[in-house]
Amino acid sequence: MNNDIAPELLEKIEKQFDENIAKNEKIKKILEKIENKKATYQDVQEYAGELGKCLSNSFKLIVSEDTLPDGKFYYNIAQRLIEPTVKKNYESISKQCEIVQTNLNKNANIGIKAVVPKYNSERTDSIINYVSTRDKYSDCEKSFLDVLEHNARLIVDDSVKENAQFHDSVGLNPKIVRIASSGCCKWCSSLAGTYNYRDVSNTGNDVFRRHANCHCSVIYDPINGSRKVQNVWDKKIENKDELKKRIERINQSLINDNKKNYKLNLQMFAKYKSLRLDAHTRSELNTWLKHDEIESGTLMLKDIGDYRYYFVYNDFDNYTLYKKVKIRGRNRSK
Repeated sequence: MNNDIAPELLEKIEKQFDENIAKNEKIKKILEKIENKKATYQDVQEYAGELGKCLSNSFKLIVSEDTLPDGKFYYNIAQRLIEPTVKKNYESISKQCEIVQTNLNKNANIGIKAVVPKYNSERTDSIINYVSTRDKYSDCEKSFLDVLEHNARLIVDDSVKENAQFHDSVGLNPKIVRIASSGCCKWCSSLAGTYNYRDVSNTGNDVFRRHANCHCSVIYDPINGSRKVQNVWDKKIENKDELKKRIERINQSLINDNKKNYKLNLQMFAKYKSLRLDAHTRSELNTWLKHDEIESGTLMLKDIGDYRYYFVYNDFDNYTLYKKVKIRGRNRSK
């Protein structure tokens, strides 16, 4: 077989995938719930699982040893079929995660923009490498199809962790809840419970881990956190409503200043002072936010180059930078 079969296979997979989604009643109901602002992370987790099943089914119906040269999933074919379809799933799932987290933040009266988890290319690469190194597709077909759903669920877990991490970094006390699925294994049952995010934030913590075919939910709802939150800058304990009022006072003081020369009031915003926002960073933020409708005073973060920037959105092209953290590899320090 000398012809390039990848484009035709990809077209068939994507068509089948869209058809699977269109006739999936669970997906329709979940999207309606999200649109009505009634969804939680459990709903998004179910949505991700269904999307993963739709993609898995598409590969099952279209790809087989008969359609692959020598019955093998060669790398150049696997890369061109798996990469775009997995990334499409990521875009759909991360978008719904952002919508749900935004609504959860508003319900908790927290003026913080939802964090969108980054696309994890390493996971996709590992899937591609796995199938392409097997002598026959049949040797890995079942586990490959299972991992497509597994990978989809991990995107929701990433969103939970990223948003909890951000909330922790700005002084809230996020709590992570792991809910065991019906008929789960003993290991999963032992992990069910509520945790302070800081206690489970270390890389590889079991609370955020999943085995194959795990349908447990890892969720974060800021309204479930304690009414008492710790300010990470001055180590004082204060009421969440008091913190919200303090941020509002800060933002008002910023608005009253010259818009081109905003500075944080040091007495009102713990011991942080505003940092210089260089032209390149400002340009990157403008490009990122030019189509968004964001309330003045929203706390946000953005990774640019080797740094993670924490800032207050005052208006378009008008930001107060208050924290800049060096990113080391994929492990981000605070």
